[in-house]
Amino acid sequence: MVANREGRHMETLMVVALACILAAVGTLRASRPGGLPQVNPVTARSGDSAADDLALILRRLKADLANPHATYPHDVRGPNESRAPEWLSTLAADGHWPDIESISTKSSWNNVQLGRLAEMTSAYANPGTPDYHSPKMLEGIEHALQCWYKRRPLSDNWWDNTIGQPQLLSRTLVPLEDVLPADLLRQGLTYYVVPTDVDPSYSRAALSYPQQQLIRGALARSAEDVAAASEAMQRIIRIRTDEGIQRDFSFHQHGPQLYNGGYGLTLMIDMCNYATVLRGTRYAFSHDKLSLLADHLLEGSGHMIRGKALDYSAFGRTLLRKNAGQSAVELEAVCDQLAALLPERAGELIALKKHINGTGAPYSFLGNRYFWNSDFMTHQREAYYISVKMVSYRTVGTETIHGENDKGCWLPFGATWILRRGDEYNDILPVLDWGRLPGVTSPHMSEMPVRYVRQPEGFVGGVSDGTYGAAAMIFDQSEPLPLVPVFKIMTQGRKAWFFFDREMVALGAGITSSRDEPIGTTLNQTRLNGPVLIDGQAMEPGESKVTQTSWVLHDGVGYTFLGPAAANVKVGPQTEDSRPNSPARANNPATEPVFTLWIDHGVCPHDAQYAYAVVPGTDAHKLATWAARPPVRVIANTSAQQAVINNESGVAEIVFYRAGSVALTEGLTVKVDHPCLALLVKHGNSTRIAVSSPGGEFLSVHLTITTPRKERSVTFELPGGDMAGKSQVMEIPVR
Repeated sequence: MVANREGRHMETLMVVALACILAAVGTLRASRPGGLPQVNPVTARSGDSAADDLALILRRLKADLANPHATYPHDVRGPNESRAPEWLSTLAADGHWPDIESISTKSSWNNVQLGRLAEMTSAYANPGTPDYHSPKMLEGIEHALQCWYKRRPLSDNWWDNTIGQPQLLSRTLVPLEDVLPADLLRQGLTYYVVPTDVDPSYSRAALSYPQQQLIRGALARSAEDVAAASEAMQRIIRIRTDEGIQRDFSFHQHGPQLYNGGYGLTLMIDMCNYATVLRGTRYAFSHDKLSLLADHLLEGSGHMIRGKALDYSAFGRTLLRKNAGQSAVELEAVCDQLAALLPERAGELIALKKHINGTGAPYSFLGNRYFWNSDFMTHQREAYYISVKMVSYRTVGTETIHGENDKGCWLPFGATWILRRGDEYNDILPVLDWGRLPGVTSPHMSEMPVRYVRQPEGFVGGVSDGTYGAAAMIFDQSEPLPLVPVFKIMTQGRKAWFFFDREMVALGAGITSSRDEPIGTTLNQTRLNGPVLIDGQAMEPGESKVTQTSWVLHDGVGYTFLGPAAANVKVGPQTEDSRPNSPARANNPATEPVFTLWIDHGVCPHDAQYAYAVVPGTDAHKLATWAARPPVRVIANTSAQQAVINNESGVAEIVFYRAGSVALTEGLTVKVDHPCLALLVKHGNSTRIAVSSPGGEFLSVHLTITTPRKERSVTFELPGGDMAGKSQVMEIPVR
């Protein structure tokens, strides 16, 4: 029950308020502009530790939710307090705004009404604003709140009713809990969901309901609610085989779908905010749960970051939302919070933060990482970052819901994002030609009537020793037949990516299609930044076919062809088409400068191939030298095997689509008894070998190395379950 502040004794007020202030020192998040709004103490006995904890929690919640720049809760962006006087002046006597009466959707009216209330609350609650503790502003807030209570139209979207509205409502109820009339506060509490049994898997509801229970408990001074909310939140923080944090520290939502951005990003932000709110109280998160959050950030999402960019492939359908590609900046505060909660890991966390804000290393990690639970590989060097997103029958590649990502059906068929700074794709996703995505082999079309993008093939995987890696995929881009629950095979083939120190090599084989559109493999489609050089000659704006070309250079990234190729280059402005890929873009078509480079396989190709290398962090002279004498050599590029060796580093990477052998050099042969991926790195008289079985189809692989001097055989015992597809590494002497 909300306390009647007029009935509090002055002595209790002073004692408890002082206790709250002392307890809060060092634990509140820094940089609160203009100081913090005050909170009345709870009606409890002086010295009651549970009551002190509740008071501290409420104080922290008020500081968060009154902050005009708060990102808490995650879906609510901080209001612009400068418009609060406008909202007050245009508010009708009965608490409604005439200018929003024409809004047709119930959810939009709710969001605008509650959003303006949040702006007015921030102006009232924060010192330094003209309306700080303004009686007129408070009166307007009360009228607008009463209007919302009276009208509150239910949305057709369950999320708006049970999650979105309580989140926005918290921005008013919590900061003003000590000044709102008791009846308004009590009525507001009735709109919060109080879960009785929260599913320990992660979903937006599974986290949002405990959040509401925590806020409701803090407002009602209910220790039971706060304790239950903390326990429910912590149950979500665990390794899962369904939705949530995976064994490889990727994150799944809406099935086995990569979502370290979007839902996974929300998890990190919200969990760390609430862990900070509960820090130092009896309701605090356990050390084990905090450590798992840090692992998920540092071993998972941290490997998907370059500068301010969080990999687009980790965003599912939400990759076109505003600033999605620059979402790594939202993790800076998370790094600070986890560093305070886990001092022993502060060095790693602050290093990641410094990378994101540009004051640290130019990379978030060095090495190669394969996320076997998500069909996803990242590779990073000081000069660049490249990722590859694939899909198998075990995973969901991407989704199309609520009109978002309608044209993204080819994204999981090898999308290869190439970054040096992290801003290479800023603002251009709306204007992309979605039939020519970087790294993808696809028909030149961009729409397929499917909600969840999957494919029937299982040979999709990666091999990694932590430094180098290779990824491979048998792809089958099928189209559902109308009214028939089967798929018609349309475009298929083998694709593989080989990652070394200075370059990535991409191979394609067996590319066959029955579609009417031309089939192409796109090397890149990115923001145009500076001149485009073709064998040293600057290209004029427009589209050109280039034959007998050795190399192309744009924005410090080189592209070389390792075999015959009918290449095409397009340079210049590109305008969003008449049917945007996101409903938010419908009335705002954009035009941006774009560079696109692709290989044309023609219409209905049969058994086509390609081979190219990407060399980031280079210039014209270095690239010409590289292309004249490539340090990499394609050993095989067929439907049975794809293999590349780097003569400089002594690294060989092989994809065996079936059991067999491959000769890497004269006298050096590698043979396996099952389909697999293999990586060999020679060090003096020993060789480090990594082997994986895509999807864990085989639990052991027998590998034999034959040299002019001897033959050496080893057996790799491979993991299953939620470790299926993970590489096993072994060091053996080879002369």
